[in-house]
Amino acid sequence: MLPAGRDVFQAGSASDELYLLEAGVVHVLAQGGKIMDELGSGAVFGELALLTRERRSATVHTATASTLIRIPRSALLPLLEENDRLRERMWKTLAERRFDDHAPRWGSQWPLTPCPWRPPLGLSSWSRLE
Repeated sequence: MLPAGRDVFQAGSASDELYLLEAGVVHVLAQGGKIMDELGSGAVFGELALLTRERRSATVHTATASTLIRIPRSALLPLLEENDRLRERMWKTLAERRFDDHAPRWGSQWPLTPCPWRPPLGLSSWSRLE
């Protein structure tokens, strides 16, 4: 369990894992600390940097005491190779979040509305952050 007020990771940091928020609330922060999103129990985050091998695009900060499950790349990639549905959901989430990142710049010129879908992974064999 991480107490409220802790950074899970910071924008610009390297990535080798994603997180499943088992319980609690986290804020996704833009540069300057502006809240871009609020995620609750069952949300997955950190997939963008994990799948693209880019640095973290935002800081994630615990808004409440939170239990997180850390899923390392080495555990996730074999699952994605074996499970078409899981792979599709992960890439769909990545695409939606990429769109969310660019939507404010495109404004009404972009014809699509992002979907707030969050994949329910239901996987429990990874390490909890205490």
